[in-house]
This record gives sequence, C-alpha cells and structure tokens, in this order.
Amino acid sequence: MNPLIELAPPVVEEIIHRAARPDFDRWSEQLQHCGHCSRPVRLRGRVVHQSATGQRTTYSTDAGCRPPPP
Repeated sequence: MNPLIELAPPVVEEIIHRAARPDFDRWSEQLQHCGHCSRPVRLRGRVVHQSATGQRTTYSTDAGCRPPPP
C-alpha cells in the first residue's frame, strides 16, 4: 500500500475494529493462505474415495465429516 494514499474514515474504523477482534490472528492467517485475495474461491462439498480393497474414505468441508486420524 502506498503510504501517501489517504484512507476514508470508515475504512480506518473498519481496520481498527478488525485488528481489535480476538480472532484477528486466525483471520490474518486465512488471508495469508489465500494470497490476500479479496474474493477467494471457496470449494464446498464431499468426496468419497474407494480404495482397491473397497475401503471408503470421505473427505468433506462439513465439520462432522472429517476423515478419522490414521
């Protein structure tokens, strides 16, 4: 960001509000992972993988459908 650019007061207020939130570190980490993109693609859904032995594993964006730990 160019330090010579002036930000509108509502933008400054929003920045201060966001920085003061308890989840700021998590939010900042998420921004970093998407390359600071303002409109990242968010894939949702489920994939069921069946191995050659017939074992099925489900991968999902739903919190309740995570694969079990190995």
